Amino acid sequence: MRRDHAAAERVWKAEKASLEAELSVVKRELAELRRAIGEVFTDTQVSRLQTKGQKQWTEEDIVRALSIRCVSLRCYRVRDTLLDIERFVMLSFDEMTVDHRVCYDSTEDRVYGPCKQVQVLMVRGLCSHWKQPVYFDFDQPMTREIMFSAIAAVKDAGYQEIQRSRKDTTKRAEPQNERNAKCKRMYNRGDR
Repeated sequence: MRRDHAAAERVWKAEKASLEAELSVVKRELAELRRAIGEVFTDTQVSRLQTKGQKQWTEEDIVRALSIRCVSLRCYRVRDTLLDIERFVMLSFDEMTVDHRVCYDSTEDRVYGPCKQVQVLMVRGLCSHWKQPVYFDFDQPMTREIMFSAIAAVKDAGYQEIQRSRKDTTKRAEPQNERNAKCKRMYNRGDR
């Protein structure tokens, strides 16, 4: 009987050690997952994912949600699978009208707006069907600095910018006009 008890105790200790090792691995993975999620989601967003019910979203929650929507991990994964010809892109920008009413956030005790327009920059594949927003701002006209920083970011990400366009053709944009003049000069030099 003592042998059976000793054998059962050895099995129990081995199983306990195995479970403790497994628990340690799970705790490390959970801590790593929480750290990774914390870089993307706010505490309120994580809490909302874990529990049911309504939450009061803070300004930070809303900004993070917009950022996640605009820049996704899928974009970076897709980039690595693209052929060289599929990395030729067009940078398009559009100024869209938004609801211009003032909004009061009672949780932050802050008034937002009024905003009349939102400026959005999109990168679109010329030889493939994909698009990705890369910039947005409220009541911000397109400037050379914004355009050139977007172009630099697109090139740093491994894409080749070929063309720029503005959806609203009734307005003239300085960056587009400068680009057209530069392209005409380059084209004329090649004709000689």
